[in-house]
Amino acid sequence: MLNKLMLPSLVDLEVRECIPLENNSLEHLVSRSNCPLRKMSLTQALGVELDIIPLLRVTPLLEKLVFSEADSRGIRELLDILARTKLVNDISEDPNMMFLPHLENLSFIGVQDESPPWHVVPSLFPPTWHPANSQYRPLRRFEFRICTDLEVEHHLDKDVLLQLREIQQRDYDLIIVNEDVNTDVTDLIQASYDFHIGSRISSDDNWGVEDGEEADEKGSNA
Repeated sequence: MLNKLMLPSLVDLEVRECIPLENNSLEHLVSRSNCPLRKMSLTQALGVELDIIPLLRVTPLLEKLVFSEADSRGIRELLDILARTKLVNDISEDPNMMFLPHLENLSFIGVQDESPPWHVVPSLFPPTWHPANSQYRPLRRFEFRICTDLEVEHHLDKDVLLQLREIQQRDYDLIIVNEDVNTDVTDLIQASYDFHIGSRISSDDNWGVEDGEEADEKGSNA
């Protein structure tokens, strides 16, 4: 059916269970239909059942992309490509750089394997300073929900954490959480901030106190 069907008006595509598809039939369906696809949601579609990259290359108008129960082996490749193609200006010079130029919302739900290399995530967004004529992919929301053992503490590296916090302060919506089967949720950005930054308060009672105040306090104690 997928080899013959045409859906020229398709705007929203949801595939709840990807089955092995020979010759990327889903990609050919979308390409053949030449449809204005804006939203796509795929379950179990990264790294196992479907080579997602060819499909995404034929959905240039996509604005929202959601993966449920994704495999982390495919997430790394996808994030790497998104990071390399975030500057939309490059499209005019190299057509191969056109990859989801209109993407605004990217979500990974229920990731079962180990987390991806977090250092790639800040690279998805424009740098703090860039030339005024630079045009970047309009990604405004990144969501990553990983299912691991909450009894084991997971923290982002401090360098990555500081970059993510800076991106949040520029009003980008970053959601990186750890959740278990009981729906207990841990905000990994906040937990990592408490671990790296907040722990300094507990380990050094004078952290954040002005030198003059510390000297006065010591002088008064004397």
